Amino acid sequence: MPKPHVTLYIMQGSDPCRQAKEWLDTHKISYKEIDVTNNEKAAEEMVEKTGQWSVPVILVDQDGDPKTPATVVGFEPNTLEKLLAEQD
Repeated sequence: MPKPHVTLYIMQGSDPCRQAKEWLDTHKISYKEIDVTNNEKAAEEMVEKTGQWSVPVILVDQDGDPKTPATVVGFEPNTLEKLLAEQD
């Protein structure tokens, strides 16, 4: 089974974003980081995908299809663990 594709939207100075990055790094999960701090286009993309302005946002592809990612808003380690376990 292919490795999950994870995208992480962050904002500089956010403790939950730092915690999410540390969790992903500790679990050796590779991810694409998108910093929305000074990137209006990326921030709009994040809001479009989630319907809200809150970080971190973590997108985990489902069944290898990046068009239908599972979305986690905020740092929710239990939810991440379940989503990523399903991808193993």
